[in-house]
Amino acid sequence: MDEGFQVSAASFTRKYHKGRLPSCEVAILGEIEHGNFLMRAIKMIKALPKLRSQVKEADIIYAFGVDMGLLCIISAIGLLKHVAVEIGDIRSAQVQKNLKGRLVRILDKYIVSNCKLMIATSIKFVEEYYQKNLKVKTKTIILENKLERQQSDRQQKTKTGFLEHNIVIIGYFGLLRCSKSIRVLTRLASNYPNNIKLFVAGYSLVDDAKFAKLISLKNVEYFGEYKSPGNLFEIYSKVDLVWSVYPFPNVGELNWKWARTNRFYESCYFRKPMIALEGSADGDIVREHKIGFTVEDVSEDEIVRCVWENSHENFELYQQNIFNLPEEVYLYTQEGKQLKEALIHMANN
Repeated sequence: MDEGFQVSAASFTRKYHKGRLPSCEVAILGEIEHGNFLMRAIKMIKALPKLRSQVKEADIIYAFGVDMGLLCIISAIGLLKHVAVEIGDIRSAQVQKNLKGRLVRILDKYIVSNCKLMIATSIKFVEEYYQKNLKVKTKTIILENKLERQQSDRQQKTKTGFLEHNIVIIGYFGLLRCSKSIRVLTRLASNYPNNIKLFVAGYSLVDDAKFAKLISLKNVEYFGEYKSPGNLFEIYSKVDLVWSVYPFPNVGELNWKWARTNRFYESCYFRKPMIALEGSADGDIVREHKIGFTVEDVSEDEIVRCVWENSHENFELYQQNIFNLPEEVYLYTQEGKQLKEALIHMANN
């Protein structure tokens, strides 16, 4: 969303999926390791002088995540600068009921309460966690991970196997980090080699051997990593249904109930019915609008049977319903203007 700001960025790098790179100048603060929180904290502290020099030059400070929010708050001490923090996830450590969880929540509350503005990608993060649980009163706006309108690519007609050969092509896209999803899809493709095809695209974080087994099957095609939004039309045009199942949660995790996946917004945009996890944020709206079907977190065999039985039924109904879905569900409309106004107000007060 181009709203007229002059933007510069500061970030850490890590050996991970690159994602979409910003179109502005980026100052590298250092390299951190994924998941190694102690080393991550040490390197972030060492980066404070460099970050402070960036903060001095800015009128508005926008931090992605509470860890960067804390660094920006520290870097802005004595500078009379306000910080906005974007919340994209609520991790399991934040909702644990043990001592570690309580300490994390104390720090979390301190950080967000000392920010002038909170931008949350889900209203549930605000209502269920920050307001209900932490009693945070920071001004908030909601900025979901919707898509920007792209030319007319979603209007282009694409042919898929189901329409021509009674073969259902299921797509699994994004950060491929759910081991149970990999096992379920491997069984599904193995059990129905003549009726199910899988088209997989993205960056795998699961066990190499298990992922290799999946993509080695004759009825599975692996695209590799892809760029968003550049490759989205290409990959979504190849499938009938999208595996939009949020990674099957561990006990105590709540993010799956509150956050919609990127695959949800993308599937709506490209008018592809989806398979979602029952009780998840995606699953609730999929069920409400009948734009696909849901699976429960049960045994792998039961999930495979559910997908097989439902993937051949009501397909035309799901597709018609997703064509009729209001665009504001998955496309940005007034959010850019609202964010701009909130940031300008923050900077001037």
